[in-house]
Amino acid sequence: MVSYDDAKTICSKYDQSCHMINDEEWSTLAIWAMTRGVKVYGNNSSCKDFSDRLIVFTSDPTRTTRALTGSGRNANWLEPINLTTHTGKTDGVYDLNGNVAEWTSDLGTSTNYRFSINGNDTGASMPNSGPITSLITDKKLRRYGLPSTTGLSGLEIFSLDEFTRPSSGLSSNSSLEFSIRGGHLADGVRAGMWRIQHLIKDGHNYHGFRPVLKF
Repeated sequence: MVSYDDAKTICSKYDQSCHMINDEEWSTLAIWAMTRGVKVYGNNSSCKDFSDRLIVFTSDPTRTTRALTGSGRNANWLEPINLTTHTGKTDGVYDLNGNVAEWTSDLGTSTNYRFSINGNDTGASMPNSGPITSLITDKKLRRYGLPSTTGLSGLEIFSLDEFTRPSSGLSSNSSLEFSIRGGHLADGVRAGMWRIQHLIKDGHNYHGFRPVLKF
């Protein structure tokens, strides 16, 4: 039930060198996985993975469909393999697909369905909602991993991950909605590292966040 503002505040109070993960950092992890051919599995189907039912997660005792972080394992994976991380190894970053969808700190929405970065309208229009088929290649925006087009089915490199346009009305000069990434425990095929959804700042029991320490 953490809101966007609460997530940012919690990170800053924890340590002055801590911040909520931003979209450039999230995209770096996603691109690392994509270029190495790693499909990142996760809890996106009530303690199962939609694509691999052999993966077993340990249920969170406070919510049975939510998994304990880093618990996803497949008996066929031998150390150091772990395909619930962005590297496909046990030293990677865990749970970037499913469990709770995660607020990110800088990507938002401007009027007329355009992307904004840190509240600044980029002039780049959002595609329609749907599976991601390509990413924006504009040199000012490509590091944020923004979708350029969507279609009836995504490319294999995006594993059908979905982009969802904002659902509420947008005023002329404000960024009313912010990005949440990775999908949640019931997103199924739509979840994954490239999943982007725009939401108002309110919290929901499917929403969480990832703190980043930067020294």
